Amino acid sequence: MKKIENNRKKTSYPLMPYLIGLFITVVVLVVLSYLVQLRNNQELNLFVPSSFISQSFEAEL
Repeated sequence: MKKIENNRKKTSYPLMPYLIGLFITVVVLVVLSYLVQLRNNQELNLFVPSSFISQSFEAEL
């Protein structure tokens, strides 16, 4: 039996794209958790239907 010799050089994979992707993922998770925290504290009013606004205004009167 012949021995198979692997004279191939091991290629190193670039690390920078993985680090950039990890950084973007962390930033997105932090922003998302901040927005969810604001929503839970009811301080975030991005998409409030106009009917809800009129009902709350009538309730205050």
